[in-house]
Amino acid sequence: MSTRPGAAKPAARQAARERLRALDADARRDASARVCAHLAAREVVLRDAAARVGGGEPVAMLYLPLPGEVDVEPLARQWLAAGWTVCFPRVGWGSGAMEAAAIAAAGGLDSELEVSEHGVRMPGAACRGVEIGRVGVVLTPGLAFDTHGGRLGRGGGFYDRFLSGLAPGARVIGVAFSAQVVERVPIEAHDRIMDAVVTEQGWWADGVGPAD
Repeated sequence: MSTRPGAAKPAARQAARERLRALDADARRDASARVCAHLAAREVVLRDAAARVGGGEPVAMLYLPLPGEVDVEPLARQWLAAGWTVCFPRVGWGSGAMEAAAIAAAGGLDSELEVSEHGVRMPGAACRGVEIGRVGVVLTPGLAFDTHGGRLGRGGGFYDRFLSGLAPGARVIGVAFSAQVVERVPIEAHDRIMDAVVTEQGWWADGVGPAD
């Protein structure tokens, strides 16, 4: 008898955490820089896609990395300097909702963030919320991904709920170390499939990759 995808997720998460623990700090730092370089190389294409969704304004939601995640903060600074509206997740722990909140400038990464009661960095109350329908690119972390765009999150459902509200045409990109990419992750009906997954080795889409 096959295991239901939902029942298989706890073991898959544990295996993913063990793979992440095997990466040392130097490896994570070097791989993060290479991931950012791959994303920067497609900045024009992503900008055009985001602008079509945002009514001419390129809006992206990145993330503030938890320990062990790919660090995309250098990319956030680059995109802010290039004229993007850059948002980060702001979580309502009681409601279970997550919204995109914009920072005003690159300096906001140093001055506009606060640490929640759960120890997670996020935009402060003064940062303006951005309508989800205007977000054209979402860089999405996770514990594991597969080469067809499947994503295994941490189990809170915040990204699942957020991604379900995006406008048609929004690009959802999984961001990971190559050690996090497996043949298949357990997928349920509510799980959003990534349009592509980018690692330090390159891009994966529809089972094909890694490509520059």
